[in-house]
Amino acid sequence: AIEETFTESLRIRCWVHKTENLSSKVPPALWPEIKAEIPVRDAATYQTGKELALRFIQRHKKEHPSLVASFSEDLEALFSHLKLP
Repeated sequence: AIEETFTESLRIRCWVHKTENLSSKVPPALWPEIKAEIPVRDAATYQTGKELALRFIQRHKKEHPSLVASFSEDLEALFSHLKLP
């Protein structure tokens, strides 16, 4: 409904909730190492964020497919904040 009303607005996903969801996709012992890679959200630019996200996906897709599936879901909205000044 919001996207229909505010057609020019950017949809932004919450990284706190995304991170919580991702933590359930890997064994607890591996989570600290993987979590350390998640700050791709703090990239300096949108393009850099997308590139880092693609590297994250490539690095983890074989060993942790459910992690990558969750991370990849709505990826565009996860990085929308990097398009803002």
